[in-house]
Amino acid sequence: MTQTVFSIPLGSGAVATAGASPRVPTTRSPVLNEFIAGPENRLAAIAVESVFEHATPSVTPLVLYGPTQCGKTHLARGLAEWWKRRHPATHVQTLTGAEYAQQYADAVDNDHIPAWRAKLRTVQMLVIDDLAGLAGKRGAQQELRQLLDELLDCQALVVVTMQSLPQVAAGLSGALQSRLSSGLAVQVNIPGSAARREIVDRFAAARGTLLSKRAAQALADSLNVPAPILLGALMELESAARADDRPIDAERIRRYVADHIREKPLTIRDVAIVTARYFSLTLADLKSASRHKAMVSARSMAIYLARNLTDQSLSQIGKYFGGRDHTTVMHSLRKIEKLTKTDPPTRQAISELRRLIAMNQ
Repeated sequence: MTQTVFSIPLGSGAVATAGASPRVPTTRSPVLNEFIAGPENRLAAIAVESVFEHATPSVTPLVLYGPTQCGKTHLARGLAEWWKRRHPATHVQTLTGAEYAQQYADAVDNDHIPAWRAKLRTVQMLVIDDLAGLAGKRGAQQELRQLLDELLDCQALVVVTMQSLPQVAAGLSGALQSRLSSGLAVQVNIPGSAARREIVDRFAAARGTLLSKRAAQALADSLNVPAPILLGALMELESAARADDRPIDAERIRRYVADHIREKPLTIRDVAIVTARYFSLTLADLKSASRHKAMVSARSMAIYLARNLTDQSLSQIGKYFGGRDHTTVMHSLRKIEKLTKTDPPTRQAISELRRLIAMNQ
């Protein structure tokens, strides 16, 4: 392994790195019980290694945020598996945001709230994966805020995954945003070139695929994508190689990339899709007349990015976002321009959205 790439060993029950890719069949899909971190994810590596080193929640809640398939779930659930092995007598609970909301609703409907609360308050480690499942569910959010207060008082470790910083997450109450922001928020990024090369090598070795160093480097350099997509590409290349009984070489990879990646003009819809996904909203939300603070912020960022990244006019942008007039669009542009200079969370969100939009091109 190169000096710029770090391997974080995780639990044997960690989520398969390939698990998030719908193109990847379940048979022969390797499970990487580690997180491969290049320089782009060094902060995430330090945060996780700190948990390993101290075996105590030195900073909690630990919020892992980043785009889909970047490895947040793999890290969070792997941490839970490690904790179970290290502290076998302790109570570890792993839930998705949607599961937490459903448990809360069931407890209310069945008048089991006290028993449900008592059970959750005994955990020494709580993992809530994809907090977007709680968006708009005020009762469940209030309950979670109270649970976090009590768990933090007991020095339990809380790990949460989400797509954006808590401060700009749409659909979450200000109280819950504040509580999540009191810990450590660490961005998890799509692997860089060095990490992708290591991932390709690990997948190829796990599958018994013959891949030259030049071919492995070509695949890692050509596809700036998450690990699940790298695995999908490797499997497609394997299938093609078997069909014509020729090796996976750099030329085959070049043709594969040329066939699968075609540049196209960026549209307002492209910008809106990425922005909506980042803030756990829908396109209809961005186009709606809602004046909810988080939704207005997300919509304004989408308008700002559409103006800066596409060749569409103000009237075209306003028409797409619910038929808004020229004055409204200009107001959104000026607001975000000002916030990018004065508000770090907004500046970071815009930077991350630009990267995600470029990656999805």
